[in-house]
Amino acid sequence: MDACDADESGGLTLDEAHACIDAHVTDEEDNAKAHKAVDEGFADADADNSGEVDKKELRAAMKAHRKGKKLAQ
Repeated sequence: MDACDADESGGLTLDEAHACIDAHVTDEEDNAKAHKAVDEGFADADADNSGEVDKKELRAAMKAHRKGKKLAQ
């Protein structure tokens, strides 16, 4: 997350997440899937509706995803 946090705010905006994908996922199909996943999950992961996902929110979203749950909005 730190490598992709361009403004060093401690969280990732949707734009920062997309820029990070573009910088690190070179396979076109994998890149498209990653963008889609971020678009579909960003609002759920942004629990405080700040427009950024911080490490705590990301951890909770990943934990919920592993358990097959969708986070409540």
